[in-house]
Amino acid sequence: MRALGYARTSHEDKKEKSLSIEAQADDIRAFCKGKGWELLDVLADRGKSGATTEGRDEFQKAIQWAGQLF
Repeated sequence: MRALGYARTSHEDKKEKSLSIEAQADDIRAFCKGKGWELLDVLADRGKSGATTEGRDEFQKAIQWAGQLF
């Protein structure tokens, strides 16, 4: 199975090391490895609110990839 990861932080999340983009990407990689999945990429939006999809370019890219690849 193929997977595409997505990570996001808001401005407030930057203070929390456990919520960093890097920590989220590490968790995604470990999860996929544990499942035996092929991780195609981890896309990330830094400093973006989760309240809306506007301005979250990497999220929009993930949606497009999902429609084309899966």
